[in-house]
Amino acid sequence: MLQKAGYRLLTATETFALASGHAAALTFDDGYADNLEIALPLLQSLGARGTVYVVAGEIGRSKPSWSRGADECPDRLLTADELRQIHTAGWEIGSHCCRHVRLSKLSEPAQRDELQRSKEIIENLVGGSVTSLAYPYGVFFPVTQKLAAEVGYTHAFTTANRGGDGTTYALKRHSLGGYGFRSLRQLLKLKLAIR
Repeated sequence: MLQKAGYRLLTATETFALASGHAAALTFDDGYADNLEIALPLLQSLGARGTVYVVAGEIGRSKPSWSRGADECPDRLLTADELRQIHTAGWEIGSHCCRHVRLSKLSEPAQRDELQRSKEIIENLVGGSVTSLAYPYGVFFPVTQKLAAEVGYTHAFTTANRGGDGTTYALKRHSLGGYGFRSLRQLLKLKLAIR
């Protein structure tokens, strides 16, 4: 749908860096294995790239710590080697913090630690700079934005319903997740947004 509307599908950082032009970023939160197994080959076949936002402290786990039940999250998380494969394929690996926590519930030093440690872990893993951040659950405060800038992120994403105002550290993303009616509703929102 995006490509038919004339959008180029780039990484989040590439899309952010463009002052104008029809570009969009497809982003994937948490770092699930299906990002490599399904999303990467599918988007490569379309000549597109994406961005995976990784929970750095969870890399390689068979089940994420935030899943509540056996059926809620059947997919494992990407390993370090798999993340390097994705990076080598031209995709961006961004930060989704070190743990999958609501930053707004943490003290300022704890928020700084989440942001800084995640950035360092991923940079060491991919051998390059990590400048893109997606807030877990889309939740942030002004202090979170300030800290993200201080530790070296150039931009950060939230979700459309969490106060994303389009500024550098509160960029909006539209969710396409879900099943059934929720999924249809999200696709309709996207179609209206790109007109």
